[in-house]
Amino acid sequence: MAISLDILGAHRTLAELQQTIRQTEALPFQLLSLAVGVVGGAPASLATFVQTSAGGLLAPITLEEIASNLDKNQQEVELNKPGRHVVCYGSLYVGGQQRNVVAFR
Repeated sequence: MAISLDILGAHRTLAELQQTIRQTEALPFQLLSLAVGVVGGAPASLATFVQTSAGGLLAPITLEEIASNLDKNQQEVELNKPGRHVVCYGSLYVGGQQRNVVAFR
């Protein structure tokens, strides 16, 4: 099982990040996690993918920002809205600002 770490950059919009993840999932990869990090001394958004035979067959990923001022219970309510399957929850740089983001199908 191959793992791929994609550097997404720190100044993309949420829509641009979502599109990049969807393009990678159209190949034989599936999103595992989202994180922030530092690459070459600069902040970066990172996405980890696992190689899968389901590439291109999965429902598309949707990214949604979760307000950072919510307590744990409120975050869980936001994450567990009906009709969606949470893939992961983490931080990404969106427009240069660190944000809490949920990825779901």
